[in-house]
Amino acid sequence: IENDVSELVLIDNSEINENMVSVTFPQLAYGRTYYLTLETDVLTDISNNVFTGFSASDVWRFTTEDAPKQEQSISFNELTPKTFGDAAFEISASATSNLVVSFASSDETVATVNGNLVTLVGAGSANITATQGGDATFNAASPVVRELVVNKADQTLVFESLQAVNVSDPPFALAASASSGLDVSYTTSDVNVATVLGNTITQ
Repeated sequence: IENDVSELVLIDNSEINENMVSVTFPQLAYGRTYYLTLETDVLTDISNNVFTGFSASDVWRFTTEDAPKQEQSISFNELTPKTFGDAAFEISASATSNLVVSFASSDETVATVNGNLVTLVGAGSANITATQGGDATFNAASPVVRELVVNKADQTLVFESLQAVNVSDPPFALAASASSGLDVSYTTSDVNVATVLGNTITQ
């Protein structure tokens, strides 16, 4: 009986062993409550003798176990290498259960994941893991890990030509810039002509 709905279930077989009665049912529904009613004269042995193990009609209540959870798996394709500076991009994966798949990054100094949107933070590599934790019907899926490679970005220097100077002129500053915004270093090919300390050149 479930939600005030009754169902008649026939017994496949019953067996009497001394004072114990074993009753075999056909396949019952998972996660349902059943009531078994036995009358005093309903069970007889092979000689048609009435079973006397109970002296009055009685009702037994039992609940079948919940249905076993189903397995599921995740489909998550390999990730295309990226270059630092590329725009954020979406990733996708699917579970055979049709449940939502979640993503996480192993190294957030390389890439972060928000939902299914990946944002590149630096060059290097990070593992992006797809997971699905299951629900009342499905077991958790085995995680699927994909490597995301983020290559270094190219950069350019802007360094204008130097004007001629005299040996007696005072030291002067060099000015160059990198498209990356990183600091620029300077060296001289001949210290007998000029020396460089930081961005200051002395001739």
